[in-house]
Amino acid sequence: GLDIDAGTVVLAKSAGTNATGGGPVNVGDGTGAAGSAVLSLGAANQIPDYVSQLTINSDGKLALNNFSESVNTIAGAGLIDLGASGHLNVGVSSGSSVFGGSITGAGILEKSGSGTLTFDRSLTFSGTLLLSGGTLALDGNTLAVGTLHITGNTVIDFGGSSASILNVSSFIIDSGAILSVTGWATSVDYFYAQSWAGAVHAPT
Repeated sequence: GLDIDAGTVVLAKSAGTNATGGGPVNVGDGTGAAGSAVLSLGAANQIPDYVSQLTINSDGKLALNNFSESVNTIAGAGLIDLGASGHLNVGVSSGSSVFGGSITGAGILEKSGSGTLTFDRSLTFSGTLLLSGGTLALDGNTLAVGTLHITGNTVIDFGGSSASILNVSSFIIDSGAILSVTGWATSVDYFYAQSWAGAVHAPT
């Protein structure tokens, strides 16, 4: 594992070479100023996919620096900085995550595997949320993203009676992929899309 209480650690082994062990990775200890503990990528795929959990605490920041990284689960209330073209894949071993932090950058956050990714606070980021499997749970919050791209069969759970809002500038569903919406409360939950490609509504 790896614990970063303060300062910056750069993982820069050859791409695809594990730079940490299989234990949990903790960025920040929850007591410092925002962004005072940083885990920065200097190459792609530095964290093992089987790491039990990547936690980005309130004082922590994960900086992808335009590299790609895959992890099974994330947690915490810190900052994920995707950069202009970084790609963070969460759920690669079908783990489930609850994340209450923030996301910045124009890169890609991917939800893969059969698990659930829950956002337990409202957040906005300009990049792409790519859903290739499992469930995205909004849990009564507002999620605003630049692009929502569905590449595999996926569920979006609006959480029932609590108001959940999904607001996307561009909504894309790839051929053969199915998006199922659950937990929808009429006149309570809202799904806004400014542009729409590849999607056909299938009434139930």
